[in-house]
Amino acid sequence: MSKLSFAIPASPQHVRKLQDPTNPTVVRSVGYCTFEHLPFKVPMDPNPRQPTDKSLRSTLADDIRTTATEARGLFHLINAGIFVLADSVDFNNDKGLLTFVVDTAKGQGLYNGGHTLKIIEEIVQNGFSQIQDPRQRQYCNFDIQVGVESKHLADIAEGRNSTVPLKQKTLAEYQDKFEWVKDALKAKAYRDKIGYVESHDKPEDIERVICRLTAVNCLIYDKDNQPIVAYTSKKRCFELFVDQPENYKPMAAILPDVLEFYEHLLAKAREYYLQLVPGGKFVQWEGAVKQLKRTTDVLPITGEEVEYRIADGWMIPLLAAFRALVQVKNGNAEWIVRPEVIYKRIGGRLIRILYETHTTLGKNPNAVGKYENVYRQLFAEVESELKSYLLEKYKAANA
Repeated sequence: MSKLSFAIPASPQHVRKLQDPTNPTVVRSVGYCTFEHLPFKVPMDPNPRQPTDKSLRSTLADDIRTTATEARGLFHLINAGIFVLADSVDFNNDKGLLTFVVDTAKGQGLYNGGHTLKIIEEIVQNGFSQIQDPRQRQYCNFDIQVGVESKHLADIAEGRNSTVPLKQKTLAEYQDKFEWVKDALKAKAYRDKIGYVESHDKPEDIERVICRLTAVNCLIYDKDNQPIVAYTSKKRCFELFVDQPENYKPMAAILPDVLEFYEHLLAKAREYYLQLVPGGKFVQWEGAVKQLKRTTDVLPITGEEVEYRIADGWMIPLLAAFRALVQVKNGNAEWIVRPEVIYKRIGGRLIRILYETHTTLGKNPNAVGKYENVYRQLFAEVESELKSYLLEKYKAANA
């Protein structure tokens, strides 16, 4: 059967019908749909960029996942949504139900937004739940066109998927801005796992590397200035990286440590928290820590396997706290004490601070990542433990 019917529950305030300005037979129905009610089984035949296992593991896919799980209440403002070519659309205002029919024999179906739809489906299957606060509910845009002639379907699909302009990072790669990063990582087995240009297929991305390096950059951010930008703006971090090389190149000596330690923070978080709070419910913290039901994540830098994910809204403030251990001598950054040592001593306390802040801010990891006070508190904990550790070493050496 070539005709397939799909239904989307949607509030009348969230749906609009638009008449095409040049063709009276073409109508668009646009609106917002909650994640859990999206039409996950709509055929993707018209989409020239259909999702693959490889593309769903790309950095772009990871960015969509992060937005979907952390930017509560904002996904529909950040992501373009899904686009469908259909045979008919009907909206029942009384029931709040939009029904549309696609005819696969005519080449209809989803023609853009395939990665968005697949990733949201994955998130829902892995236990995503909406937050009760309506301001933090996650919606996805939908755009359904009816009446488009078959001869135009391919052109429309291709047009929606046209090549994006050259991005800043690709230009920076051509200008050798990343050469010192590559030199710093050349002895590491994971050196080829980082993508430096747009549309790469590597598991890690230079923009995320720069954000993490920004988080621990003691030349830009001291104890009184917090690197919130490392969470809120990849663009701003990239601009700092390009415009202030004198503040980034000294970090080359600890760059491999920073990338490996970021994954160590994630891999050890549950263990250290449960040492502090035996029997605690580490993977049941809504929006922040999510148990993977069907698979494990293999972390791209260290290769460690984890059974849960932690939102970047927690991870960046946590990483930033350890810049308390960084100093620059003779133009090169170094650790006063290895970060793994301090994390092992107080990791549970740091995770508990994140959890308490998360609860205070309405269980919204995006709000945690933007909250200056949590950066200050975590930094103070690491700084205090550093002093305690050094005092212990001094007493032991002079006993």
